[in-house]
Amino acid sequence: MVKIARKTPSKRQQMLCLIVIGVLGIFAAGFWAGQQQLQQSSDLLVMRVKEQDTERQPKREAVRHSNQAKASPISNSDLNNLNTADDDDDYNNDKICPTLKSQPKCQSGKYDCEWKQGRCQAFPIQVSCGGHFAATCADCPRGNGASWCNGGCTWNVRQRICEAADATYTSTAYHRLVARQDNPFQTVRDEKGQPVNILLVKRPMDGVARQLFERYKNKILFLGISSFEAFPLSSPNPFSANFSNDLYRNLLPGFLTMMKEPQRRAYFEDLPAETFGGTPQTTKTLLLSQSDFNLNDPLRFGRKWEQSLTKKYDFVYSGTDQNVNTDCVGWASFAKNWTFMVEHALEIMCSPEFNLTGVLIANRDKSGQKACRIPKACEGKMVQTKYLPNQTSFFEYTLQSRFMMAPNIYDASPRVVTQSMALNVPVLLNQHILGGWKYLRPGETGEFFRDQHDFRQQLRRIVNGVKRQQQQRDDEDEQQQQQYHPRDYISQHYGDQLAGRKFRQFVVEHFADRVRLPPESKLLLPSGS
Repeated sequence: MVKIARKTPSKRQQMLCLIVIGVLGIFAAGFWAGQQQLQQSSDLLVMRVKEQDTERQPKREAVRHSNQAKASPISNSDLNNLNTADDDDDYNNDKICPTLKSQPKCQSGKYDCEWKQGRCQAFPIQVSCGGHFAATCADCPRGNGASWCNGGCTWNVRQRICEAADATYTSTAYHRLVARQDNPFQTVRDEKGQPVNILLVKRPMDGVARQLFERYKNKILFLGISSFEAFPLSSPNPFSANFSNDLYRNLLPGFLTMMKEPQRRAYFEDLPAETFGGTPQTTKTLLLSQSDFNLNDPLRFGRKWEQSLTKKYDFVYSGTDQNVNTDCVGWASFAKNWTFMVEHALEIMCSPEFNLTGVLIANRDKSGQKACRIPKACEGKMVQTKYLPNQTSFFEYTLQSRFMMAPNIYDASPRVVTQSMALNVPVLLNQHILGGWKYLRPGETGEFFRDQHDFRQQLRRIVNGVKRQQQQRDDEDEQQQQQYHPRDYISQHYGDQLAGRKFRQFVVEHFADRVRLPPESKLLLPSGS
């Protein structure tokens, strides 16, 4: 057996080993000390945040309890105390925007910038007129008077001019946000035209709008409103963007909705505890929507012209600038359920059994040359109009029709339904419609139909009903009661006075600690509704 001799390290090698061990020890000690210091800094930061929150909490709670007890709006000082969230409101867009070299940073919503022509530019701030924008409030009306003076402007009745609205009850953030032309937010004002610090989310928010919402949600009261397709649910419309049905669940503190029970409760209230960290916050809801408001014009028009405009058509159907160039296949046609009209309803309505005449609004392109395809049996019986830019023309066609045909399903706020009823014209309504179902009282404001299986039966019911009603008018028999009286019902249950009062009461009851209202006001109205 061969023995291997062990070699003893030299003094130089031993010295080098000791130096390496010492350096490693110093490094380890420094790293441990650094971690301790980092932990202490983190603990200190958390402690400071908690201390600040503790200091603010009594102030907020005092305001909350005080306003709940008084059930009245909060004061200016309390409002300022609540709106002290960190925010870089005082920045110069003209200087900051050009420094943002990428499109994501430019359009993040943090600054009022837009990506245009390959560079970031300050967003052109204009005034919101409600449904459109202008350089100044004076430019809003365009000859149309008070109806075109909304948003950040108000109509001066005495001088008959459009001028900037009083900013007493709104925040700086509010005016910055409503001045953007690419947002889904709708302003709210009282019966005198005074804007208040509430914005209604009326349709899905894109990336920029969502960033703006997150930035300003503590400075402005954001509420949802049924106004667009199935919102807050994702739309089944194949021409619309899709998203998770949970995207807007529990996002907004309140929602003016048209959902039926139990769908409303299931979406807004019956939330699993684990969904939102174990403490879900129930969204406050009110059965109210856009189409509940702004019925004065059709009510006045109907009462004024009902006797002089004779019935020329059996029914009227209202599209929304239909997709004529693609043979009525597209977003608007899907929203108004044109497929059901052309494949089922019109075939029956134009058949020898019924032989009805009708008006198909927005069923022809703007040049007037091309129209949507209709069954051969309907040729010569239908008037296919272009898109009607003013409501007076729509009112005239509706008032000259015996009933309105509304096959819509994915429509959250069918304004044409309440307008038709305000004109005293009953409605044949799809029972599956998302919004508008609450307006229909069978035998009183119109009739429901479910699908093609019962459409013929329900069509016969409303046709016979309007015929009996017309005979009673012709005979001038005051002792007989008209079968349909939609105007009486709609004026007794909807319109600005009733819906506006409900809206204000809802805000005072649930959000008195979030928004200050003019003390003399009695109504809250969505602008441009």
